[in-house]
Amino acid sequence: MRGRYGQDELNSFLMVLFIIFVVLYSFIIREPFFWVLTMTIGVVILFRTNSKNFHSRHKENATYLELRNKLLNKFKPQNHKIYTCPNCKQKVRVPRGRGKIEITCPKCNHKFTKRT
Repeated sequence: MRGRYGQDELNSFLMVLFIIFVVLYSFIIREPFFWVLTMTIGVVILFRTNSKNFHSRHKENATYLELRNKLLNKFKPQNHKIYTCPNCKQKVRVPRGRGKIEITCPKCNHKFTKRT
């Protein structure tokens, strides 16, 4: 295995997906297409693990991590709220959960009241 790419986060995700698909095929879904899809994932795992092209595998993993983080951040609760100044249209970020507050625009010093 010297000089091979090995295991990374994308391969770990694909391995979990592969195991889930094998279990689903064994007990629930007995379609040939599903089996071909499962075996294709297995071949991709073997290909990525044994590849000598570090640069391409690293780019694939970075793309996967970026997409995963974007997806996870959509479900993370936000600790701030963004308002637009009615005077100059500057976006102002304020903490959430403070009730009714007076916001001062950092650009034009216009004061406006909003509920957070």
